[in-house]
Amino acid sequence: MVIFNNHNLPTPKMSDSKTPARPKTKSAVLARIESSERKWVEAFKLGAILAQSIAGVVIVYFVMDGLQAIVISKPENIDALGRFVEKVRMGEAMGYVIAGVMGIAYHRERKGKKRLIGEKARLQRELEANDPARTSSGLDANGDNPEGEE
Repeated sequence: MVIFNNHNLPTPKMSDSKTPARPKTKSAVLARIESSERKWVEAFKLGAILAQSIAGVVIVYFVMDGLQAIVISKPENIDALGRFVEKVRMGEAMGYVIAGVMGIAYHRERKGKKRLIGEKARLQRELEANDPARTSSGLDANGDNPEGEE
């Protein structure tokens, strides 16, 4: 006997002697729920990156605003600020920062591609496990054409 739960999914009625067997494949509803969850996780990760970027820009703005106030209050501080900037070599430091950010971005993008390729391969293996004649190459497990086809 099959009863329906709150999600309108049929579930087998449980007997006292044993638990119901779980299906081997995921239902479309579960796949949609997992897809939606992954979408929200990625959206929150993007939001965190944006928040960190905005915070970095605000910090730089406050530092520059403070330096502007120092320079305006005493004009002789311009010379001291010039010597500071000369010692720091901002262009070189920014080059390293930009190179680091680009390297991290490339690594994350590549890692995402590898994850998607692995997930696709797993799903393809699951799909092809039930039908030996259905493979991505059109060949059977031995590399031959399926029977009945030339």
